[in-house]
Amino acid sequence: MTWFGRMRGLHLSLSLVMVLAFVLAGCGNNASPSTDGNEASKVAPADPVNLSFYLGVNLSDNDYQKFIAEPVKKKFPNVTLTKVDKPGTNQNNFEDLIAAGTVPDIFFSSFAPMPEMIELKMLEDLAPYAKKQNVNLGAFEPRVIEEVQQYGQNGSLLALPLYLNFGALFYNKDIFDKFGVAYPKDGMTWNQVVELARKVTRNDAGTQYRGLDAQNHAQIGDSYSLTLYNPKTKKATVDTDGWKKVMTLMQSVYEIPGNLETDKKRFGGAKDLFFTEKNIAMYPIWFNSMITNFVNLADKGQPMNWDMVTMPSFDDKPGVGFKADAHMLMMSNTSKHKDQAFQVIAYLTSSVESQTLISHNARLSGLTDSKIRQQFGAEVPALKGKNLENALKLKPAENVAPTEFDSLVNKQLSAAKDKIIFDHVDVNTALRQAQEAADQAIQAELKK
Repeated sequence: MTWFGRMRGLHLSLSLVMVLAFVLAGCGNNASPSTDGNEASKVAPADPVNLSFYLGVNLSDNDYQKFIAEPVKKKFPNVTLTKVDKPGTNQNNFEDLIAAGTVPDIFFSSFAPMPEMIELKMLEDLAPYAKKQNVNLGAFEPRVIEEVQQYGQNGSLLALPLYLNFGALFYNKDIFDKFGVAYPKDGMTWNQVVELARKVTRNDAGTQYRGLDAQNHAQIGDSYSLTLYNPKTKKATVDTDGWKKVMTLMQSVYEIPGNLETDKKRFGGAKDLFFTEKNIAMYPIWFNSMITNFVNLADKGQPMNWDMVTMPSFDDKPGVGFKADAHMLMMSNTSKHKDQAFQVIAYLTSSVESQTLISHNARLSGLTDSKIRQQFGAEVPALKGKNLENALKLKPAENVAPTEFDSLVNKQLSAAKDKIIFDHVDVNTALRQAQEAADQAIQAELKK
């Protein structure tokens, strides 16, 4: 089993302590990239070339065309991008691509699959290309570059960020207005949000309104930078005070009468219910996974009455929310068009033109240029008047180094969560059982 195969169940992010604090406030470094694509265009001949582009993150067809395909075709008329979609949910099937000899030239993905891609020796070191084409790495958010280099060896650079992500607490204003309850505020704790959820969890005219959906224990646990496995002891780290706090919170959320969706399939589809049935009052989640839905509803003339505030935090971890995230561009080391592929990567990630377009369309630029970041969401009417500045100020949690057994352990932790929520097993018992099951599974893997 590959490292990625074991890690599949747990979202892996990076820590960017300062990246969100100055997005709209204009406090950032005004450094600009040293290339606008002109230097890159001198490196490779302008012969027609087809580059395959692996789409490993959720991105609508419209956004793919707007952020990637159309800018590339305009800048490099000789380049044709052929999109390769990820074959299935939580599947990358890189081994199949290698076996078939169809490894894409460019990968667009998060950090999650990088361990497997490194294990399979799929990625090209971008550092020599960046030097050759005068890409100024100092123009990027430093913590992103540092994190990327931690995955490589001897200072190798395996990816460049196209844009960043952040978590927020989204809420349906109509539900609060319906019941005459004040809206959420920035800087609330989880306990305060749970109490607020009690006030808007009601059955009205046959419709059950749920005050809060907070089912993702892994992301809520980000605040404590919790681990799942200790490589020194070779045991899981599930039966701990940190995870007890997280699961106790989960228990308090779903013990609110009427707040539990008893259909497990619907329980796992909270985002869809937030937008379709509009019966969930508050939902903590990643911004990039929500914005397209808000835009689509507005474009249909059915705008949702929503806003967002900072992600809630624990009482003993004030002001700390999710980890931050980045979506990256990487290059295959088997590409037959490496110079042209890097031309595309350099232009999309480091040019003012491309990054301004991305910022205008409500994706957080990986560059520290304050002029670019101040234009966040400028071309998105659905964001007009929304609480962008304050919602972006929460400090991300510190990153925790991934381990090869994270996915295996998280499977047991998820089972414990279900026991607590659906079967009303007490937190201590559920976590003790999860610890025992995880340790047994780890030992079985170590003996293979």
